[in-house]
Amino acid sequence: MSPPAGCEANRTLIYLIPPCSGKDATGQPIRYGEDFCLGITGGFEDKMLYLSSNHKTLLTSSKKSWLQEVYLTDQASHLNLWQATFLEPQLRLEYEGSPVHANRKLVLYHRYTNRALVAHRNLFLRTYFGKEVEVAAHTYLDSQRVEKPKNVWLLVTASPRDDEATMLDVAKPRAEDTRAVEQAMGLGPQ
Repeated sequence: MSPPAGCEANRTLIYLIPPCSGKDATGQPIRYGEDFCLGITGGFEDKMLYLSSNHKTLLTSSKKSWLQEVYLTDQASHLNLWQATFLEPQLRLEYEGSPVHANRKLVLYHRYTNRALVAHRNLFLRTYFGKEVEVAAHTYLDSQRVEKPKNVWLLVTASPRDDEATMLDVAKPRAEDTRAVEQAMGLGPQ
């Protein structure tokens, strides 16, 4: 998934996955179909801002697309719950309850309204931080009732190294690059 023209992914904004139910699930993996919260610290160590959404009304909707608004709030509630869904609809039932792997494409659904998180790559908002794309909650489906690429997200883990921001920036080790091995064994293209 590449960002739209004139935009780049924000590497300084890091979402945390805090415990959102009564039980403390620190260190446990996110699972497909289970509820979780997305939050940021917002510059304060003791205050968490949660990604939240509610049904669209005449007074509350996203600014450009007029769809269901997604916003940050400091109040923990059922409106902060999200679910990860496997990208392939035919395999969703089989993956239900299995751990979500990092750096893989998925669809994020709002638990309360059952609408997918969407990034409108052609609707821009001017903020203090520059030009940003609008994020809302709406499920775009194609003719086969599969989510469109607007609804596809990637949960990327941070890199423990100082020089790379994410694990996607880390170069693969030589052992994983099989092209050199295949050429040495004579299996590669001639």
